[in-house]
Amino acid sequence: MAVRKIIAAAAAAVFMLPAVAQEFTGDVIDVDPYAGGAGYITWGWDPIYPGDPYIDTWRLVTGAQQQWVQLKLEDIGFPGDNFEVLTLNGAKISWDSYVPGIGHRDSTTGSQRAEGQVRLLLEANTTYTLGVTATPCQFGCDYGGGAWYVFTPLGPVPEPSTYALMLGGVVALLARRRAQGRQRA
Repeated sequence: MAVRKIIAAAAAAVFMLPAVAQEFTGDVIDVDPYAGGAGYITWGWDPIYPGDPYIDTWRLVTGAQQQWVQLKLEDIGFPGDNFEVLTLNGAKISWDSYVPGIGHRDSTTGSQRAEGQVRLLLEANTTYTLGVTATPCQFGCDYGGGAWYVFTPLGPVPEPSTYALMLGGVVALLARRRAQGRQRA
């Protein structure tokens, strides 16, 4: 537990959310979408309520510019754990690519760990809450698992005025080249 707190503190500021019904809610991890971030999340299940989902949440706050960001999540717990639901500001969204977890704690063949990847366009001056719900494998996984996450900034989205400036520059270069061609002729 102390190791998790050290990792979480090094990765981001950690705030606790209240539990929702019988869902076990994890930490809110702040991520700078312009710099990216990486870390480790864990989830656990109460043996009294095996199979209840566990939610981990990231908070991303954009500045004056839109930003593309990619989240990659890889299960490192038992085979068969899954990331059932991905939400952005409470609305369910789809993974761009997803490999489901197959198997259970004692699997030796034919098992695989869950892995998901999604790209998001974040609007300027906006706070986003990105959540993932982890569910356990079907047998012998009453106590939870963990996953590595990586947020990668994919580059800011230029403002419309930037496109206009670039287009103006191209037009000026073409006009100059045309004028130089007339002078030679």
